[in-house]
Amino acid sequence: QLQDQIDFLYNATAKQLYNLALYVLGIFILQQTSLGNPKVAEETTIEAFSKSFYNLSEKTDANLFKKQSIKLLYKYGKKIRNRDSYISMSLSHEQLGNVNKKHFMEFLKNLCYNERYILLLFCWQKLSVLQIAETINFPVFYIKRRLHAAMNKTVKYMMK
Repeated sequence: QLQDQIDFLYNATAKQLYNLALYVLGIFILQQTSLGNPKVAEETTIEAFSKSFYNLSEKTDANLFKKQSIKLLYKYGKKIRNRDSYISMSLSHEQLGNVNKKHFMEFLKNLCYNERYILLLFCWQKLSVLQIAETINFPVFYIKRRLHAAMNKTVKYMMK
């Protein structure tokens, strides 16, 4: 019976770690896309994750860790959001892959940082408007307005 409990805990922990690793990869891609510079994205992602983990009182609460790391990534990204110097250094052709992805990255460059980050959180991280508002400390109406503006720009871009 003790062995069963140990096996259960091991499997549960392994699954949590695997899900957390997938989350970290997703967040890194989000940061890379929102900033456009892989090196800066890597640095800010590592810094945000370490600071989130260090400041976390309950180390086993993965949801709180995720929320704090997204909040810090937004904060760090906003500090270095001089988008002309960071976004213009776009991803390499190998990283971009097909033409549609390259055009989409070009489109994202034209969104303001807030719209880009909110759109990516909504679409890629599948966060609700309320979750985004709570995570980056903006009122819900502001998130809705920025998301609506980003979606309208996306539709207009896709209709070209």
